Amino acid sequence: DWIDVLDDSYSELRRARVDGVEFSMQPCVKIVSESGLSITCSLSTPLTQKDGSTLRPLQAKGADIAADDGNGGIVWEKIVAVEYAGDLMVAHIHVGGRTYAASDVIGRRLFTHNVQKV
Repeated sequence: DWIDVLDDSYSELRRARVDGVEFSMQPCVKIVSESGLSITCSLSTPLTQKDGSTLRPLQAKGADIAADDGNGGIVWEKIVAVEYAGDLMVAHIHVGGRTYAASDVIGRRLFTHNVQKV
């Protein structure tokens, strides 16, 4: 399987092969961007910033997050809410250490996860 990821400049999409998936129960939050996009993710999910640094979800309100613009490009949006979502089953997707796209909203995605390069 293949998935959309951010390139090394964090400004464009590219495709990457999924190397593996693991599932586990994790405490989760729902992150909401300024345009209403949302993603439910674990508290340990790294959120990539424009400069390549990362934040954890509880530190993220007011920070930027990469979003799919719906036309094959990337825009950066402010995170306006971080809401506790309870303990949920999460998928840990491995894509060679890249930041990949996922979302609670079909058709428009936010980019999180896997920011450490290998």
